[in-house]
Amino acid sequence: MIRRLRTRHWGYIGAAVVCCLILWTLYGLWHVDLRFPIVSLGGDALVNQALIFKALVDNPWYWDNSRLGAPFGLNLRDFPLPDLAVLGSIKLLTVFTKNHNLIRNLVVLGGFPLITLTSLYAMQRLGVRYIIALTLSLLYAFSSYHHMRLAPHALLAFSYFTVPILTLLAIPLFENRPIFVTTRLSWPKAAFQNFRDGWRAIAACVVIGATGMVYYPFFSCYLLLVAGVVAAARSRSTLPFVRSLCLVGVIGTTLALSLAPTIVQNLTHGSNAITERSPQEAEVYGLKIAQLIIPGAGHRIEYLKHLGDYYNSIAPLVGENQTAYLGLVGVVGFLYLIFVALGGPVSDVRIRTLSYLNLAAVLLGTIGGFSSIFAFLVSPTIRSYNRICVYIGFFSLLSLALVAEKAAARWISTFAGRLVLGAGLAAVLWFGVYDQYAMESNYDQPKREYLEADAFIAKIEQSVPPNSAIYQFPYFPFSERRDYSLFTPYLHSKTLRWSFGSVLGRRGDIWHSRIAALPEERAIEVIALAGFAGAYVAREQIPDRGASLEAKLQSLLGGPQVVSATGHAAFYSFREYTEKLTKSLGQKEFERRQSDLLNWTYLGWRDGFYPAESHNGLVDVWGKNHSRFLIENPSSMTRKVVFRAKVRAKDAPAMVSIVGDGFQKSFDVGPTGYLLSEQFEVKPGKHFFHVKLNAPRANSNIFTRSHPLGFEDAVLETIQQ
Repeated sequence: MIRRLRTRHWGYIGAAVVCCLILWTLYGLWHVDLRFPIVSLGGDALVNQALIFKALVDNPWYWDNSRLGAPFGLNLRDFPLPDLAVLGSIKLLTVFTKNHNLIRNLVVLGGFPLITLTSLYAMQRLGVRYIIALTLSLLYAFSSYHHMRLAPHALLAFSYFTVPILTLLAIPLFENRPIFVTTRLSWPKAAFQNFRDGWRAIAACVVIGATGMVYYPFFSCYLLLVAGVVAAARSRSTLPFVRSLCLVGVIGTTLALSLAPTIVQNLTHGSNAITERSPQEAEVYGLKIAQLIIPGAGHRIEYLKHLGDYYNSIAPLVGENQTAYLGLVGVVGFLYLIFVALGGPVSDVRIRTLSYLNLAAVLLGTIGGFSSIFAFLVSPTIRSYNRICVYIGFFSLLSLALVAEKAAARWISTFAGRLVLGAGLAAVLWFGVYDQYAMESNYDQPKREYLEADAFIAKIEQSVPPNSAIYQFPYFPFSERRDYSLFTPYLHSKTLRWSFGSVLGRRGDIWHSRIAALPEERAIEVIALAGFAGAYVAREQIPDRGASLEAKLQSLLGGPQVVSATGHAAFYSFREYTEKLTKSLGQKEFERRQSDLLNWTYLGWRDGFYPAESHNGLVDVWGKNHSRFLIENPSSMTRKVVFRAKVRAKDAPAMVSIVGDGFQKSFDVGPTGYLLSEQFEVKPGKHFFHVKLNAPRANSNIFTRSHPLGFEDAVLETIQQ
């Protein structure tokens, strides 16, 4: 027993070493300085670097970041990352190093051996000999999906190590083996065995529920339910389905605990529609069977490269789903499983099980499949169904492993036969890795760009006191569909706080949008009053490269104190301007205005309302039949305010009622709308106002996700007392 454990131990070490050698060679890691980014930081790669890796270095956890969204800080609970296992590992690494680039590189590169080991473990548990399991596990770890997700979606690239774990749970379900629930227990041996297997299953489900950005837990629950239903039908017993419900319950509970901070925030502060998605996005980001077989852009084999480029250039709905390519080896396994699912003969029940799981995954993920039904009838929150391709990929490779194992057991019994098997598998591995890797490694450019930005931000830090707040032009709200480039200065700063990063629709964003609506001279005065030490101008993000803005800044502040090496950004100091403003107002008046500015009474559109559109300090927002808005008074005294808006109803005439702590009003909304103007007092704290629309046709079509109620030119003004 001890000898067998030692053999297995060295087998896993050897697998990790082989994986690292392939990784070292494939990515040319001898050229790499892991202290710097190994990919260009843009788009999703930039936001992940800022809000996960850098945030976990600077803060206790990623939820609250005082270095972004100044002056109020960034609250990221609207964008939950329920990956407690991965995030916990990242946080652990921050104990040993504060270099967020090194941490990211260790995580993304460490995903390759981790996926190799979990795949190897699963295949060996299913009876596949080591050499075959190692070969196909390496192919799975070096999938096209993994390579193409490294930059934009580091957590997804790392977290699909849970797919083999899920497979080890689903196959026993299909085979109606006891997990949690059994028909009888012979005491004590069988009872203990069932107890031990049950706790292993619970641990596996906890890991699945704590990784994969909701997507992998969701896909795992779906496949477990499919396994339970099919096994229940085949055995004419409800026990398999009950077992699947138990497993799904553990995954769901883990996921819910991960999302608890967001749930609590939505209950206490109201939900924000920023993350609400449309059902049609399940089609846009769905899986295409063709892209499992046709490679994405940049394949090494010339014919396949032209085929992929041709398909991507003329086919509709091509996006991130082009990362779904299985590789030619995986394609063989995929087509084989389709053949088996259609009734093809097979003697191994595990391959039959894999064919059902594979078919279920395709039926869910494919455009127009079960994913669309779920999105339109249940919830559109899950949209990128193409990501289920990692499950299809593992099922396909595992089926080939089982076929190869059966052939090897039957035909290969001599030393020469084992040599032939080893040589054949080595050829398959070499070709498969070559086929699936289509990346161009260019480490010099990201490092050069990073060092240039580092030097620029270092000069800014030297020119202002530590912990200073820097205002960034132009104003951008932070949401999924916006430019993320203003996160770049934060990546290079050690002590500064930055204005960018306020979540669209929350307090900080409303504050910044009000400043953006002011004339430039007045906006600069307000920014200085709020305590900002300077202004960062991102010239490339402004239509005239910031010429008109910088002309105004220079007239008030003088020339730029620091300019980036590329000329794309400039920094202006507020020190002299703030000193003159303090002197002209007096210290007490300056502090009073600053307090009023930072503790103003604001209006937030919450549950049922869609993201508001700001213009000239006013707001247009549309919502559902039942919705609510929030008025918050952060000060310690009661304030008198006026709420004005033009209330519109798409199905006019209609009755609208507003009930809250401050005023209650019901009124008729005609075709031209209703001018609402209410003056009332707001006590310190948060106050919710519930809005209800009663219209004769408002609920005529339950499948329509419409915006029947609108508030146009809405504004909340504080009356000076």
